[in-house]
Amino acid sequence: MPFGLTQLKPAITKLSLNKKQRLLEWLQAEIKAETQEQSPHKAKKEVEAVYQLEYVRCGKETCKCSSGRTEDMHGPYWYSYERNSKGKLVSRYIGKKLRIPQ
Repeated sequence: MPFGLTQLKPAITKLSLNKKQRLLEWLQAEIKAETQEQSPHKAKKEVEAVYQLEYVRCGKETCKCSSGRTEDMHGPYWYSYERNSKGKLVSRYIGKKLRIPQ
């Protein structure tokens, strides 16, 4: 027999802080699971990119960057890293200034 919100509120207010926090965590997990069940394609498309500054070598044998020492290398340049739909890690050059694509 399901309870209505008006019946649950007084019971929840009587709970200790610890039990309220556990209830909140459980509710958040339930909401997340239900959301993913209703729209699995949306859950898969949520991708987080990681942005990182890197020093790079240009590839010319006569360039000082071929030493591999950070102070001799070119940059720093911004790169983004994220997983594509197949799970492969993909890097993308951003540039000298960080411009996060929309």
